[in-house]
Amino acid sequence: MKYCKEDMFIIPYQDNIFIFYAPLYGILMSVNREAAYIIKKYLNNELDENNAFLKKLISNFPSKQITPENNRIIDEFAPTTLGLALSTLCNLNCVYCHENAGANSNVMHWDIAKSAIDFVLGNCIKFKKNLNLRFLGGEPTMAWDLLVKCISYAKTNCYKHNISLQTYITITNAAFNKKKAKFIKENFKGFYISLDGLSEDHDFHRPFKNGKGSFSIVYQNAKYFYNNNVPFGIRVTVTNRNVNKLLGIVKFISKNFPNIELAFEPLVQIGRAEINQSSIYPPTHKNFCDNYLKALSYSVNNQIKIKNSLINHIMKPRTVYCNSITHPLMILTPTGEITCCSRKTSDKFFHFGKFDIDKNKFEFNLNKIKQLNRINVHLYDNCKECFCKYICAGDCEHLRQSGFNRCITNKEILKYHLANELGLLTKGE
Repeated sequence: MKYCKEDMFIIPYQDNIFIFYAPLYGILMSVNREAAYIIKKYLNNELDENNAFLKKLISNFPSKQITPENNRIIDEFAPTTLGLALSTLCNLNCVYCHENAGANSNVMHWDIAKSAIDFVLGNCIKFKKNLNLRFLGGEPTMAWDLLVKCISYAKTNCYKHNISLQTYITITNAAFNKKKAKFIKENFKGFYISLDGLSEDHDFHRPFKNGKGSFSIVYQNAKYFYNNNVPFGIRVTVTNRNVNKLLGIVKFISKNFPNIELAFEPLVQIGRAEINQSSIYPPTHKNFCDNYLKALSYSVNNQIKIKNSLINHIMKPRTVYCNSITHPLMILTPTGEITCCSRKTSDKFFHFGKFDIDKNKFEFNLNKIKQLNRINVHLYDNCKECFCKYICAGDCEHLRQSGFNRCITNKEILKYHLANELGLLTKGE
């Protein structure tokens, strides 16, 4: 078998320890400095396979290449997943909100929501697929009557056509009472709750519009869901304020919500975070990595799973970071614009159509869909020689469009996971 040397990497770990990593071939091993030197010469075409060490090494290589998760070429735009950004309303005034939610009061017209559900359900019937329905915002529960109406309509029509319905929601967890919490519990498969640490930092990050902190109500609602066995995860936005407290956050969450999934994501300075950049800003790559990896080490034996958007699986290569972009997800903004990016629905780069209310139909830009469909890691020159390229897959396209670079962070986190898989961390090396 001919091996592509460009997809094999020698990664320095410690003085006499290197990691030999080739995700497309399922290769992961630790080697000493001498072996790393020989392998590197081979990868640089300075040494052929007749070298005794290389012969033995290559004889143990897998005989079959792993096919990474790739773009699927779209012949017809027929989504079976629908995202509805019901409104721009929000009862919080988060200092870093990327959408600047609550700045206006746009609410989606029922005709737009109904037409979108009908369109996507038609595809589900045609291809015998489940309907995946997601709600985002703003805060979706601020448009409560519309949310309930959408769920009821989707349930009724899915049942009529024998289609399974899966529903998800993105919530602040600060905008509803027990009655609404019960509805969420009974109607949604899962969601994430934003809880940015203990009250001091969370309340600074995520206050109500009147300036009062939201920690208490978010925590109480999270406890309600946890005690009623509703699946959810907790997301922490990491800033200059809370980056040095990640280990403390993990200990707090593991004590109060054992076995929950906890996601740490560094702040992206867009939207309101750009306006408030004198008081709130992203942590440095080093500071984030140092504290994230300490928290990750603690979590292993302490009833909590920590994640970051980089890691999918260290031996499951991919060329596409976000399938929502490349097989574009259909997300409707409150005004009927169609986008595929849930991170920032107002970003025009990801818009590829709209609902024409006069014609009562959707209009799609097929050329834009094809452009989005072609996005993958092989487009980026700075990724060509990077050992992280088949794991981060070039990272989030929205971050790239915003000029935000996570390469240093991504590589450090992946190196940690590789070392952990090899048992290097437990050896104290």
